Amino acid sequence: MSDLGGTVLIMLTLVISYLYLSRSASIYVLVHLFVAGYMNGFQKLFYQQPRPFWVDSGVKAIMCGRDFGMPSGHSSNSMHISVMIGFELISNGYSWGLTSWIIGLIGVPLTVGISRLYVGVHSIDQVLMGW
Repeated sequence: MSDLGGTVLIMLTLVISYLYLSRSASIYVLVHLFVAGYMNGFQKLFYQQPRPFWVDSGVKAIMCGRDFGMPSGHSSNSMHISVMIGFELISNGYSWGLTSWIIGLIGVPLTVGISRLYVGVHSIDQVLMGW
C-alpha cells in the first residue's frame, strides 16, 4: 500500500480523469501533480531532514529512499489526488455514494501515510508534513 502514493496512483488518476471526467480535468491533474512534485523536492532540500533509518540503526527500512525525508512525497501525492478527486466529484454534481467516496478519499491518504511509517522510510512528522 505504501507505493500507492507514487507512480501507480498518479497514472491511475490520470487515466480515470481522462476517461470519466474530461481532458481538461486530466491536464489539470497532471499540472497540479507536477507542481506539487517540484515543491516536494524543493522542501526536501530546504529541510534536509534525514529518514529514520539513516539516524537510528534500530529502524529497519523495508524499502529504501535515497533523498531526504521531509515531507513524505507519497503522503503528499495521495492527499493531493484525494482532494482533487473530491473537488471534481463535487463540482460535477456527483451525489451518488458520496459518503463512500468521502470515506475512500480520506482512507487512501491515511493508509498510505501509515504504510510509510510501517516500512520505516518516514517519521510521523514527515508524513504529517506531506499531508
